[in-house]
Amino acid sequence: MNDSLVTSKTTGRFVYIFFGILAGLMVLWIAYMAITGNEWGTVRQGEAETYTVRIADNPIEWAKGLSGTKASDLGDAIGLLFVYGKAEERTFWMKGMNYNLDILWIKEGRVMKIDYNVPAPAAGQEPISVMSDPLLVDMVLEMPAGGADRVGYLAGHQLYFDLDAPAQN
Repeated sequence: MNDSLVTSKTTGRFVYIFFGILAGLMVLWIAYMAITGNEWGTVRQGEAETYTVRIADNPIEWAKGLSGTKASDLGDAIGLLFVYGKAEERTFWMKGMNYNLDILWIKEGRVMKIDYNVPAPAAGQEPISVMSDPLLVDMVLEMPAGGADRVGYLAGHQLYFDLDAPAQN
């Protein structure tokens, strides 16, 4: 048998094994991110009370959001804070939501606008989408409906975040 043919087959096997291992590691990383859940942080407005938030800071958490949860699943947290690397127009949709939301669109810590009481879809109903358009935002805070009023956040307010706060609960 030709030595170059044997080498070619062996090299091909190693390439398949390498990419198989790489794919397996990616699957494990995705599973790990899904299992570990969100990190914790805090938010406050000026000298007002500090509140706990869950943090979504990667594409898996951004896609899931609060879908499939109950408001009580947040525990002591007032909501889920989506943290992005740069300011862009953002679109959120209510697929899989079980309760209405207040959605706060934030840029550089300032609340740019609030969509109040965004409805969760009823059974058989298409979920609606809400957008920051035309605003560019680098964070979004999802809270159970009524949450923005309860903590006193309004459009124009400056919020301060500690994204490395210790875990709560």
